[in-house]
Amino acid sequence: MKRLLEREAELAALDAAVACASDGRGTLVLVVGEAGIGKTALVRSFASAAGVPVHLGSCEPLAVPAPLGPLHDVAATLGDPIAEMSDPAAVARALLAAVAARGPVVVVVEDCHWADGATLDVLRVTARRIEQVPAVLLLTYRDDGAADEPVRVFAGDVASIANVVRLEPRRLSAEAVGALAVEAGVDPGRLLETTGGNPFLVAESLAVPDRLPPTVRDAVLARTTRLSMPARGALDIAAVLGANVDPALLARVSAADPAGLEECVACGILVAESGQLQFRHELTRAAVEEAISPPRRALLHGSVARMLATARNPDHARIAHHAAAAGEERLVMAHAPTAAAEAERAGSFREALAQRERALAVATPEERTAALLAVGSVAWVADQPGRAAEALEEVVEAAADSLTLARAHRHLARAFWLLDRWEEAADSSRRAVEVLVETDEHEELAIAKAWLANFLALGGHAPEAADVATEAIAAARAVANDEALASATISLGLARGLAGEPNGLDLVAEGRK
Repeated sequence: MKRLLEREAELAALDAAVACASDGRGTLVLVVGEAGIGKTALVRSFASAAGVPVHLGSCEPLAVPAPLGPLHDVAATLGDPIAEMSDPAAVARALLAAVAARGPVVVVVEDCHWADGATLDVLRVTARRIEQVPAVLLLTYRDDGAADEPVRVFAGDVASIANVVRLEPRRLSAEAVGALAVEAGVDPGRLLETTGGNPFLVAESLAVPDRLPPTVRDAVLARTTRLSMPARGALDIAAVLGANVDPALLARVSAADPAGLEECVACGILVAESGQLQFRHELTRAAVEEAISPPRRALLHGSVARMLATARNPDHARIAHHAAAAGEERLVMAHAPTAAAEAERAGSFREALAQRERALAVATPEERTAALLAVGSVAWVADQPGRAAEALEEVVEAAADSLTLARAHRHLARAFWLLDRWEEAADSSRRAVEVLVETDEHEELAIAKAWLANFLALGGHAPEAADVATEAIAAARAVANDEALASATISLGLARGLAGEPNGLDLVAEGRK
């Protein structure tokens, strides 16, 4: 069997435990971790190369576990009449005697978080005496349940015995996930983000790269069926809220009592981290959200959006997201443009464009021209000049006022330039200036002239560029627009440089200060 990624230390520890058993001294090995971390894969890989007999028993996720079920599994391969016994103390003695007679051996009991009380009693007795027999007692269990779960109590009881090894397999590193992603031809960053490096989720996501794997969905939903109705309702809202969940916001939106939220954490689907609640993996959150019926999901998104909108300092981007998912168009239009402006100020132009497109999608006919202008104005900065040209050409056709028309032409010039349509870029820039000359928009005119000078200089039209740049410098100084002044100064320097004048580079340097 192929060795597992990044499990060398755990396999070495298990091999050492077998060597110890071969010398007559037994070891208790606890393999602990979240669902999907690879406990079973580790055990299977170890068992295939252990070099000694391995006897396997498994606990089952039954509503009422079968008493001593996994030990009956072990007895079937160990060849011992344990299956005829019902007293835990007698079973423990028989198990110890059987492994002492047949050692060295490995006895595995998987998924002890589902173990019945009698099984845990047998394991408790056996663990305390395992050092006296040539055997490895290997137990696996999840540690993402409540602290008072029977298996967690059991682990505390055996923690101090003489020869115990606790193995906690880690999530796969970014390097390991990246290597698997590259091999499968998927995006490494996205794979790591959605799976968190959980080996099961990584494997399933690679098997079904374009959608939520059914195996992941089914595994997650199986766990949620054990929640009470209030806890499940709170979990649904947490999935709608996203990756990081403010417990106070969740409580307000869901009206869930603290016990319901604690139940979500106790079941291991949510974890508490730095005052926030988080799903263990993005795929887990996606599975929960996908299981919500579309009408109810929309209602939940709407409730979240309206609740967030009442905050003193509202998060406009989050509100717009939830409002769009709820289909609440007026709420989208109230927040998406503000979210876009915030993104533009931060230099996040792709995100700004997405918010502008979101607003455009719900714009009324009266709002459409302004929304198109907003899309076109940021699309070329977001490296989508084709989209900018498409939107701005529609604005040019529909503009009802000079300022809108001039701004559309100005930004359209940038889009044309990036599309290598140089003559059209210069024509649009000239048109912006021509329109503004007939208005009182002096600052807009200064900006438009500075942009035109830039296009002319970059296009090699030195004399015209120098004339327009000189006009732009004067106009920018008159309205105290430093950005237009810098742009015009650089353009003048380029024009003079092209004309062979010695002070061209000095002007360029001055404009860049």
